[in-house]
Amino acid sequence: MPKLHVEWGERAFDHEANTAIIVDCLSFSSALTVACARGAIVYPFSLRAGAKRFANAMGIPVVGKRNEGTLSLSPP
Repeated sequence: MPKLHVEWGERAFDHEANTAIIVDCLSFSSALTVACARGAIVYPFSLRAGAKRFANAMGIPVVGKRNEGTLSLSPP
């Protein structure tokens, strides 16, 4: 029988499962489509720490959460 584990965020990759469920992908994909249509270059990362390291090394901004006061794919 297939094993299924549902988790949110970075911990989702901590468990072995036969099935992956992505929640809220439409919000992300819509924001990503608009950003790219306006000329943005997007480097997607599943883990925030990796994204921050990459952005620092490249000298580029990293998108954050709406309430962090930085760039966001979910502005108010």
